[in-house]
Amino acid sequence: LREREARDAAVVAACDGLRAALDDAGRARDTGPDATRALPEFEALRALLPVPDGVLKPVRNQPAHRLLVNFLRAQRKRHEPDMARAAVIKAVRAQYSEEVDGGDELRAAREAALAKEREVVARSVGGLTWSDHVPIRATLRFRRAEDENGENDGAGPESTNIITVLGWNVLERKSNGVKPVLPLFRFWGNRNNTGAPAKKSRFKLPKNTTSRLQRALLDPAAVQAHADAVARWALDSLRGNDHAAPVDVVCLSEVGAPVADALWRAVAGWRETPSLSISSPTEHLTEHPQTTAAEACEGRTAVLAPAGSQILPDVRVRVGNKVRHLACVRLTRGRGNSDVVVVAVHVPRMAGCDSRCPRAGGGLGEAGRALRDLQVECRLPVFGVGDWNGNVALVPPGLHDDGAAGVAAVAAKPGRPTTFADTVINPESNGIDGALALVAHDSS
Repeated sequence: LREREARDAAVVAACDGLRAALDDAGRARDTGPDATRALPEFEALRALLPVPDGVLKPVRNQPAHRLLVNFLRAQRKRHEPDMARAAVIKAVRAQYSEEVDGGDELRAAREAALAKEREVVARSVGGLTWSDHVPIRATLRFRRAEDENGENDGAGPESTNIITVLGWNVLERKSNGVKPVLPLFRFWGNRNNTGAPAKKSRFKLPKNTTSRLQRALLDPAAVQAHADAVARWALDSLRGNDHAAPVDVVCLSEVGAPVADALWRAVAGWRETPSLSISSPTEHLTEHPQTTAAEACEGRTAVLAPAGSQILPDVRVRVGNKVRHLACVRLTRGRGNSDVVVVAVHVPRMAGCDSRCPRAGGGLGEAGRALRDLQVECRLPVFGVGDWNGNVALVPPGLHDDGAAGVAAVAAKPGRPTTFADTVINPESNGIDGALALVAHDSS
């Protein structure tokens, strides 16, 4: 400050002197650029700091020396003692922060804090494998009067064969996958005894709770534990356990690389390797920082089915500039029963609109038409189970309006919230996860 004090004072004095000289020149009507350059006060200021030539130009319909006066006002403020002191303090703080950040003491403290955080994550890893969706169980029932040989398939006049599918959005462990969910914890503590939401008030959490929880969820140990838990749950569901009977197919959405790798490792250990179809990552037709960054979600889907099932090409669903690939498998059933194509659904949402309404440009209608086209192409029943990001019951009427001749569509939804967000904010929701079955009209 002492080094620049004299020069700052000289600049302030020169600005004041030139300002007074300009007022005198204005009264004398001598306001041209050449006359201004000839002023001794102008030469005194230019000896201290550069003066751009542009500030000497006259401005039409503006007072004389308008640009130069503004320049003098800005330079005077910049060199006043308070502003000079603030500039020096800012530079000193920046230098001090750089020295401290590179110091051994702070580095050691950060490493100790990181080690402690990882220790906490390791102790709590079992509680970090959750998803913001609950799994759903969808059952498809076929009824027919007689089999291909003309004989009744069961004791009664009509037999029933059933397909059971589990669907689960597992919450991909990427920054833009978990980040939108965590702020909802602020509302969780404000629900009343009836479960009604408290939209205006917020539950006061300790500072930085959501950011710390996000770091814990994305910790490598927690990510791997989540992947192993999903793979274990999927295979246990397929083969059954002491608590539940086996299901025919398991559909997963928001599958990232860790979960995909865990699934491949898990199925490789089976004597009869199940059929596993994992879709391609979500395509983004336009570049955006959130979709090109390393922390962007892959948004894959997966279908796990018994050995012998046929893996089919992905079903593409485009909404806006996003293309989601849906994994699908042809489930071979035998015994005169028709094969069924099972699709793991994760309907993309369109940014900037209510994507949970097909009339607002969302993905429900596009996904329904994609599955309808698949049914027409393969001529088999199609069963889409998973995250529809909206009311799947709106899909069949939309297909009827499109003139889907020859295809019958039936939708089912859980009737209660299937996501943490709806549980907290919209408990009246019937669930955005659900199932859609499409068959030919002439099928039973």
